[in-house]
Amino acid sequence: YFNPTHDEFALRKAAYYFPAQILGAFIATFAALGVMASAQKVGYPALPSTNIGAGILGEILGTFLLVYVILNVATVKNLAGNSFFGLAIGMTVTSMAVAIGPVTGGAFNPAVGLIGVFDGGAGASIENVWIYWLGCPLGAALAAAFFRLQNYEEFHTDHRDLKFLAHATHQPGQEKFMSHSNCRARGGKVVEMTETKVEDLTGAADLSGDERGLSASLGLSLLQLPAIAQMRQLAAKAATEFVGTFSLCLTVSLSASTSSIAAIAIGCVLMVLVYAGGHESGAHYNPAVTLTVAVSRRDKIQPLHAIVYVFSQLAGGLVAALISWVLIGKEAAGYAALGENVSIPSALLGELVVTFALCSVVLNTATTKAQANNSYYGLAIGFTVLSGAISTGPISGGAFNPAVGLMSALYGGDAAANCWVYFVGPLLAGLLAGLFFRVCAVEEYTESPSKMQTDTASFCNEMFGTMFLCYTVGTAAGNGSFLAPLSIGSALMVMVYMGGAISGAHYNPAVTLALVIRTYFNPTHD
Repeated sequence: YFNPTHDEFALRKAAYYFPAQILGAFIATFAALGVMASAQKVGYPALPSTNIGAGILGEILGTFLLVYVILNVATVKNLAGNSFFGLAIGMTVTSMAVAIGPVTGGAFNPAVGLIGVFDGGAGASIENVWIYWLGCPLGAALAAAFFRLQNYEEFHTDHRDLKFLAHATHQPGQEKFMSHSNCRARGGKVVEMTETKVEDLTGAADLSGDERGLSASLGLSLLQLPAIAQMRQLAAKAATEFVGTFSLCLTVSLSASTSSIAAIAIGCVLMVLVYAGGHESGAHYNPAVTLTVAVSRRDKIQPLHAIVYVFSQLAGGLVAALISWVLIGKEAAGYAALGENVSIPSALLGELVVTFALCSVVLNTATTKAQANNSYYGLAIGFTVLSGAISTGPISGGAFNPAVGLMSALYGGDAAANCWVYFVGPLLAGLLAGLFFRVCAVEEYTESPSKMQTDTASFCNEMFGTMFLCYTVGTAAGNGSFLAPLSIGSALMVMVYMGGAISGAHYNPAVTLALVIRTYFNPTHD
């Protein structure tokens, strides 16, 4: 509706999609009743309390995130053909079911909300079903509106040049267009701007008629185009960072103290947010990640953008904490806090180790040429936090992110007094990880690295990958968590994704021995 040039989904389809979905819920109810005949009941969403306001707000927020993820991973041109869209959509529901389900019943879908009606449920399950038919559409509408503002170029083909002008490298009197694009003026003429093209924007005489027409059609001077583009792009990035950090911190606050599988919800929601926002802002959602990207250099983020990112992230964390109080109350909300009898040095070390791993995974899976266009970057990033939340969360509080740690400041007492731990530990880790990356990812900085450089990189990567795996075994098994196997397996998985392109990611003398033997039997492999 907002984009007439797209005809992938028309209103005529909605006219039969709606009844088809309701019919599907009706059939499913009786199918489930048949399967559950011995129990003589089926499960369905039901508001667990009398707080209708919290129920509506929770359904709005949960559906907002679900639709936000769907629109970004399944409809954006920049992510066309990706293989992670199903994973991202499904795990959004998993995360929200853990975090918001106890507050609202966890429908996030009006059709799901009808199961109780079709089952013949009584009382509140019937009386409050309207909550799902009010909250879910409102959440979807808000997500669609935000998506339109966030992904401006998806809806304005005649203004798409602004997206690419924003990447321009400023030189005295010149703009160098660093990205290839098709820029369409309102008149329908196409302006081709290639990577190597440099146009002098100081005078209209040096521009083609199409380019002059483009400026006139937008009602802007030639010199205004890049500035407007940069402001719009930065606003979209900041909004993406705010929404992503807000959603992450809200999941932490709602689930950390109420669910035994909170780590799964937190890791999964970070994963889906990375997939949903990576194409727009890089999906940092963490001041430590922003710092490590800046330290790694390579022009991945401008200083002004980094500052705006950090403020957006911290604001997102604080707003999330306040919203969680509305949903479940301040007393029930979770926040990062040191474990019982845990010393400050122990907590700092735990935050440093896991955040270092997180930043290293981000840098290697999401920013390198060697792993460009992979489909696992979000999985690797999210499950690094999942692993750390299980292994180290009971010890340090498991923030690994100053925006998450800042929520503790709202609770006063020891929580507020120790809040600095979640700034010093993660930020120091971000700094060190950025420097460590420059040793390991030598091909990012040198076109033809020496054998000494590549050997050093492989040594450092094998050392850290093995260290993080063994650290996770020691902490996850040591704290007695029933999720320890998941933490350990996740730690190994993310380290393999992180370092596979550097050293092959053995992290195990037995694996190295097996590969030596394999090579011995096949001389053509070295």
